Amino acid sequence: MSHPEVAVGRLAAREVRNGVIALVVGLVVMVSAVVKSFASTSLASAGGLDALLANPAVRALYGMPFDVTSAGGFAVWRAGTFVCVIAGLWAVMASTRVLRGEEEAGRWDLLLTASITRAGALGSHAVVLTAGSVLAGLGVALAFIAGGEPVGPSVLYAAGVALVTLTFVGVGMVTSQLWGVRRRASGIGAGVLGAAYLVRMVADGIDGGSWLRWVSPLGWVENLQAFAGNNLLPLVPLAVAPVVLIATAVALDRRRDTDEGIVRDAGSAAARTRFLRDPLGFAWRQRQGGLIGWGIGLLLFGLIMGAITKAFVDFIAGDPEIAELTAQFGFTSLSSPAGFVASMDALAVVVVCLYVVMGIHHLGEDELADRLDLVYAAPVSRTSWLTGGTVATGATAMVAMLAIGLGTWLGVAVTGVDFGLGESMAAILNCLPLVVLSIGLAVGVHGVRPGWVVPVAGGAVVVLYLLSFLGPAMDAPEWLIELSPWAHVSVAPADPVNWTGTVVMVLIGVALGAAGFVGYARRDLQ
Repeated sequence: MSHPEVAVGRLAAREVRNGVIALVVGLVVMVSAVVKSFASTSLASAGGLDALLANPAVRALYGMPFDVTSAGGFAVWRAGTFVCVIAGLWAVMASTRVLRGEEEAGRWDLLLTASITRAGALGSHAVVLTAGSVLAGLGVALAFIAGGEPVGPSVLYAAGVALVTLTFVGVGMVTSQLWGVRRRASGIGAGVLGAAYLVRMVADGIDGGSWLRWVSPLGWVENLQAFAGNNLLPLVPLAVAPVVLIATAVALDRRRDTDEGIVRDAGSAAARTRFLRDPLGFAWRQRQGGLIGWGIGLLLFGLIMGAITKAFVDFIAGDPEIAELTAQFGFTSLSSPAGFVASMDALAVVVVCLYVVMGIHHLGEDELADRLDLVYAAPVSRTSWLTGGTVATGATAMVAMLAIGLGTWLGVAVTGVDFGLGESMAAILNCLPLVVLSIGLAVGVHGVRPGWVVPVAGGAVVVLYLLSFLGPAMDAPEWLIELSPWAHVSVAPADPVNWTGTVVMVLIGVALGAAGFVGYARRDLQ
């Protein structure tokens, strides 16, 4: 690499440094916690564990349990999918940020006036993102080895994590070439990740669906059978896919102009000014495209969850020992359709919370890209602008939640279970305080440092959910688990709504949001 390419690589490393550190630390903590939880629970010796793992609903949620008699195999089954999804989400967001985001902001124009080509700059960023993927895999390997697990299987699984992360780096690089707006590039990249997750769920949740795992990158990692069969064959698609995707991104880059994507909007389209009269309408229009993709994905997730409800509930209801085991997995009250749906909605709402964090983050992107200078030159106040973005983000989140409720109800109805639409909507709306709290936290951070919204607010959502998810299995102190807002959401409508927790979360969210409005009105634009 030439000196300018090295300099660009260093700049890219600074841009993604904090995200890589957060990713590696998060994966290490997650893997270490699950490995430790294996030693502190009775899962390995429980007589009903084999029957539980044979249930298609359990396999759809966690993946295929190739071997849960060792801490390593148990951790791969228990947290493997979540590890890959978190790493893949980072990969998409980081790659679209340093490629399409920087180019969209106009900062590549000045960069390319130096003695460096666009292909050279793209290559420098690819090297940095590859290094981030390798560090993620290295962290996972060290977490397993530090937990006393064999080196070989630990390295094999870590290689799978690194390569699937790099695969979604490639996805982000391709979408950054195809679309000229970062929001669209990152949204479509996240949609590809969501589709891979849904395919993996279907592959593990239906009889004879194992071949579908070869269609999904998440399925490739699962097919490694780390700590069990230790199958090397899936390393082939895991290694080939990133190469093909990155090569495709390079080829597409040669076919487009700077600041443009391959896919362009028609220049002759009629003007659409309906939602451009005020900040709220503009913010709503900005979020419509992303809402369609997220809404469809969450609707499909609800359909799958609803379809497996009957099988899971019938299984749990017939064996109290199985119900005790599922409680160690962080789920309770699964012996009724309402309880199962409410528990799954608490999982799905994590995605909605991350969605609203990204919605507030986009407000910061506009600020950091200097797109608000002209806006505030017009008779638009900071309060009205932030209000429009916040309200539009909350409204799209509500639509996404209703999509989950509708999809779940349709999925349950197909199986003939008596579960009404009202019950399904009550279950998902019971999680609404979590979304309010997430919006409030994101706005609060935006009022101080807009660039910190994703790492602080998004990181808090993931950490707090994992605390409630892994805490029971780790025998964590009750006071620690109760720090998570998810611990204060009841499984309504199976159980009464926790009104105390609901009111407290809403008040905290409103207070954080109000502090964010005050901070935004008082600070300088960045």
